[in-house]
Amino acid sequence: LVGSEMCIRDSCYAVTFILITPASVLSPLMVSRTFGDEVWRLTANEVLWTVGSLLGGLLVVWKGEIKNKITAIAAALIGFGVTFALMGCSSAFTLYLLLDCICGMFLPVLVTAQTVLIQTNTEPEYMGRVFSLLQFVSQGVMPIAILGFGPLSDVVKIQYLIIICGILLALWGGWFKCAAEKAKIGI
Repeated sequence: LVGSEMCIRDSCYAVTFILITPASVLSPLMVSRTFGDEVWRLTANEVLWTVGSLLGGLLVVWKGEIKNKITAIAAALIGFGVTFALMGCSSAFTLYLLLDCICGMFLPVLVTAQTVLIQTNTEPEYMGRVFSLLQFVSQGVMPIAILGFGPLSDVVKIQYLIIICGILLALWGGWFKCAAEKAKIGI
């Protein structure tokens, strides 16, 4: 059980950060290439993501305890994926911004559920090591993903990268829920 928990948890982090990379890192480039490079557009892109994150944080605070962390993580991953895919399909900037805001709302849910799940399923003497490993994975995988997606964005439209990664992220969320329940993580 411990081995399967670690494998699922670590692979969830790694794959999640790889699939989030195009939307999180390349979205300003997509905005400037698709909608225009005016400063206000790039600012609106960042501000509305932040507003969504703040609203998601308020939702977590208002709701209190997340009872089923596995379902919350899976729902956030699926929500990210679907919203990313829709952002990639968006041809109207206002729709893109609305989706950007909605997408930001999933981040606090994901982070809170993952953190609490880890805290409740990790022996206290291993807690520091586990969080160090997860920090290493999350901080190490994204730059590697940027090395791949950055040059690829000069060959393939960023929208396509975001749509494909969004679909894969939604599928990943479904797989995570099934794998976590099978391994009885958090139960």
